Amino acid sequence: MRLKKSELNKLLGKNDVAPFWKRVIAYIIDILIINSIVVLPFRDSLNEIYKGEMLFKVSFNDIKSVLLMSMIIAILSLIYWVVLEYRIQQTIGKHIMNIYVISMTKKINFSQIIIRNVTKISLPLLILDILYMLNNKSQRYTEKLSNTKVIEE
Repeated sequence: MRLKKSELNKLLGKNDVAPFWKRVIAYIIDILIINSIVVLPFRDSLNEIYKGEMLFKVSFNDIKSVLLMSMIIAILSLIYWVVLEYRIQQTIGKHIMNIYVISMTKKINFSQIIIRNVTKISLPLLILDILYMLNNKSQRYTEKLSNTKVIEE
């Protein structure tokens, strides 16, 4: 019987950190999925609000609608990452790239997954998180806070 690299690494207590390029491709795949499933249903409503209008000519009710839709999209997107990483330690993008999330302390728990993914609902926070990762051994700041890391299978 032949062991997979990931199984052998687990037995030896070693885990190879997933390379940055694999993580970027997995993220792009996940964003495409989220755009298809979560954002696409709101596209017609958003187009109707901004149809030929300048941003400053949009009514207050339209702004409230856009904010509500944005919050719903953010929450549904976060649910995508949280549920998949909690249940199977991978999103679809991570699965395709053969990478997955592990806890550095014990079995992964729900709060760790929430903490590691919270920046994905805000582009400025995500950029700061990624910049931290580029300077600190391929681990995002929220991964450090949550004691998790992404490894190769």
